[in-house]
Amino acid sequence: MEKIRHHLVERPSEEGLTFLIFYLKNMSPMEVIYFFCTVSKILDRRSAVALLAYLRHAQSRGIKCPRYAQRSLNYHVHMLNKRILKRIPSTLNRFVPEMKLFDFTETRERRGGEEARKEFDPFRFLIDLVFETLVKSSNIEIENTVQTYFHEKKEEEFPSPVSEAFSLIGKIRDPGAVDKGISRIVRTLSVEDSLETLMFIRKNERYSLSFFLYAYLLNKEVYKSMVDIILENKQYFKLDVIKCLVELDVKRIIPKITDESVDVLSYVIRERETHVKEIVEMISEEKVAIGREGLLEVFKENYGALKDYASYFRLSDQELIEISKSNDQALALTLESVESQEGMNSFVDLLKEKEDTVVVDLVKSLEDGPKKESLIQTILRRRAVKGQLRIYLLDNYLEDSRFMYALLPYLEKSDVYKYIPDYVVDSESLNVFLRIMECSELLIFVHRIPEVSKAIRILDLCFKSSKFGESDFLFTLTTLEKELPVLIVRTLLQTLVKFPNLKNFVVSFLSRVVRRNIWKQEEMVEGVIKCFEMIGAPATEMIAYLDSDSMAKVLGRSKELRDLCHEYLRKGGTNKRHGKTLRSVMGKLGNK
Repeated sequence: MEKIRHHLVERPSEEGLTFLIFYLKNMSPMEVIYFFCTVSKILDRRSAVALLAYLRHAQSRGIKCPRYAQRSLNYHVHMLNKRILKRIPSTLNRFVPEMKLFDFTETRERRGGEEARKEFDPFRFLIDLVFETLVKSSNIEIENTVQTYFHEKKEEEFPSPVSEAFSLIGKIRDPGAVDKGISRIVRTLSVEDSLETLMFIRKNERYSLSFFLYAYLLNKEVYKSMVDIILENKQYFKLDVIKCLVELDVKRIIPKITDESVDVLSYVIRERETHVKEIVEMISEEKVAIGREGLLEVFKENYGALKDYASYFRLSDQELIEISKSNDQALALTLESVESQEGMNSFVDLLKEKEDTVVVDLVKSLEDGPKKESLIQTILRRRAVKGQLRIYLLDNYLEDSRFMYALLPYLEKSDVYKYIPDYVVDSESLNVFLRIMECSELLIFVHRIPEVSKAIRILDLCFKSSKFGESDFLFTLTTLEKELPVLIVRTLLQTLVKFPNLKNFVVSFLSRVVRRNIWKQEEMVEGVIKCFEMIGAPATEMIAYLDSDSMAKVLGRSKELRDLCHEYLRKGGTNKRHGKTLRSVMGKLGNK
């Protein structure tokens, strides 16, 4: 084979062709056939002449060739003869008609000895025939050979009467006539026709319902046979087929359902509500070959029918949350399963994606108790409260001490002030209000609270809080200077205690206050006296400028201030008029 390919294909030459022709008698039958097949494809003018000479010689003397290869060899020789006719010079055309196929008879007759005297061997003949057939390159040739020797004829297949009847259905245009035709066909069907009927129905779904209905009414055996095939064959166990069944045997259908036919389970649950418990029990007993994901989808789609049987599905908290994402009706069931704050946080995070009306309806549906309280508290911490939800919570829970502090940020600032007197009770509650307003705003409002005891309680909390700075108290005092509320001097005193570096401000502020009409308010008088005592010597200047009654009130209640004034007078402080008043008051007080 390699030499043939080398001399004819890779390096073709006239010498190479001559060499191969000479070598032909030593080639195997397959090599000879390969030679003739190849040379016919690369044939040119010169090689055509050489081959013409060889073929005339070989045809006259015969050629040795096994029986199985003889026909194939002659086929290639025949094709080569045709090609040679087109390539050789016109002067040699007269030799071409004389070209014939190889005659192997002469060669066989020259065989001598035992081989020539062998009797006909049918088995050998069959083997030679098979080999000869397989050499052919054409499938048609093989088929013709088989038919020639074995007289096999392809039987013509005729459609069955049922198939012909089905084909006629599609040609009917009148719907009424179609139904009549189907009813007649169904009457003639046998159990053996069930599969063919289903195949027709699958290809022509518009006739499905009619076929199943008439089969159920007119040919029950065929109907049962088709149902059996449907239940045992995935190809037909489809929702569009199941929908056409007149009867649904739950016990037979449910075990056949898989992930590929999970839609059938949803359909059966919807259509057989009276059997829902039975279906759920079969699911619980793992008689349905559906994965967890498929079961969750079924539960989502049929929540209304399955919610009372949720325990059969053994749903986890996370699975319930996944179900609730697409089904608002499942929120109550999901909330019922929440048992920890972490679970409540996850549940409220789910509510972030829900409309306000959905959340409001959920809260309304709950009875008062720890679960409802935890839900509202978590909503206020983790979910934006606005719109209808804000209105509902403010209207129903603002006066509830459990939720009041959490609801304050959702009030208008002007509405928050009225809750300060009663609900600022400790540092934590104070911080709640400070998230809504500035420190100075709260201080100013507290000074205006009519109930002094409540105001004092809140002011004490403010002075203890690290959130209040110098600027807050300075701004408050400056703002309230014209009003002079009852506790302003007390605040001034506490400011001095907390911020000693503000002594100059306190002295300046107090000097303006004592000139005001404050001496009839005992609370303020007590505060002024304490301030005088704290600032020490600078207070004597302010005392000296007071009228005699006010001066008497101050000095009569504080020995410390009287001592300061004695020292002040001894050093010759103040002018004559004010000094005279101070000496007069001091004289009246004597050694008190």
